[in-house]
Amino acid sequence: MAIYAWPLSLVSELEIAIKRFLSSHSGLEQTWELVNSDCSWAVLLRSRITRKNRFITHHIYSSIWYGVKQEMKIVMDNSTWVLSNGSSISLWSDRWCGSPLFLHSDASVLIEEHSVDRLLINGSWDFSRSATNIPASLQVRICSCTIPIVSRPDKRCWDNSPNG
Repeated sequence: MAIYAWPLSLVSELEIAIKRFLSSHSGLEQTWELVNSDCSWAVLLRSRITRKNRFITHHIYSSIWYGVKQEMKIVMDNSTWVLSNGSSISLWSDRWCGSPLFLHSDASVLIEEHSVDRLLINGSWDFSRSATNIPASLQVRICSCTIPIVSRPDKRCWDNSPNG
């Protein structure tokens, strides 16, 4: 296996360019972009800072992650998923039908983490495929969520904005 060493001058120039970019945006804007953007920098960083679709809390070497990690709770607490195909939304821990479902589950319920799309069959809610025994009260709550007719990617919206 070959390893290519980048010239220090190039690495220094890249670090300067990244720092200029970071200083031109607020920490909250960077965090929002990191969570929602499909830009290559966001995809790359998300691959380093997520485990099982959850953001890590421990330290890694990254000048970007250090700055946005502090804003992550604000973004997560003030944004809600708009359901479409359900593939990007965590059934139990994401905000998509009010507060996260795990907050309303009985401690005896075994929570198996999976995405909302596992409950969608032919445009309808189907709880028979779930490995988790979802209580009737949560099934009623889930069924109150409208399933869009057209399947497209799920979208995260900022709660404190009239247009998301």
